[in-house]
Amino acid sequence: MHKMPFKRTITATLILLASLLLTAVPAVADTYIVAVGINRYKHITGLHVSEDDAKDFAELCRKFPGAHVNIVTGRYATRERLQKVIAKAYAGTSADDTLIFYFSGHGSPSGCAAYDTPAVSSGRGFLTFDYIASVMKKSPARRKIIISDSCYSGASRSSKKKSRTHRRADPNVILFMSSRANETSLEAIGGTNSIFTRYLLKGMGGAADANGDRLITARELFNYVSSQVEHASQGKQHPVMWGNFDENFIIFRR
Repeated sequence: MHKMPFKRTITATLILLASLLLTAVPAVADTYIVAVGINRYKHITGLHVSEDDAKDFAELCRKFPGAHVNIVTGRYATRERLQKVIAKAYAGTSADDTLIFYFSGHGSPSGCAAYDTPAVSSGRGFLTFDYIASVMKKSPARRKIIISDSCYSGASRSSKKKSRTHRRADPNVILFMSSRANETSLEAIGGTNSIFTRYLLKGMGGAADANGDRLITARELFNYVSSQVEHASQGKQHPVMWGNFDENFIIFRR
């Protein structure tokens, strides 16, 4: 019998082990992010930090493994374009992936005001939570998060029985809104972010990781952000989170 030299035997064994390990370890799941921020609107009074909110959120998300970031700001954030960006960004995603939609700007109980929305009170021309939920539902991804830093966004929870958003959504969706139904979302005086987004970013960056396991759960993020926003706003703003999900639902892995 021909004997393989010792060094070649070791090398072949290491190659075989490496091959087996690579086969056994599942591929890292990806995160697909759409971040939207609008300061100057075509028909609505402008804001100051919403575009910085979206850019900073997108920049933080780029640090996560497997991040695919789409950012849309200002006059490019028309309703038609946002619908196309969302549909394209979430198409072809898999069960292990995470889908995130983030918005900072004017809003209403039905959704987010696009650049070309006629008026906040019109009820027309919004990028609705219904639409976002319906697109997300087409994906088998088990982690889907809608974050809206806009006034009165929490009102969509109180009208959930009437809203198609909740009929179209699935158990894997979390909605995280910056304020209750009767509250405005505040821009920090002298700051570069709104109050909600400031603490959202800090929480995602690690401050919300209460047990230090480098996994930020829905409950950890909500507990941190809500307490900080309530304190910073002197009790004028209270974030809300809901959805059919377990409290240990992992939102981010640091």
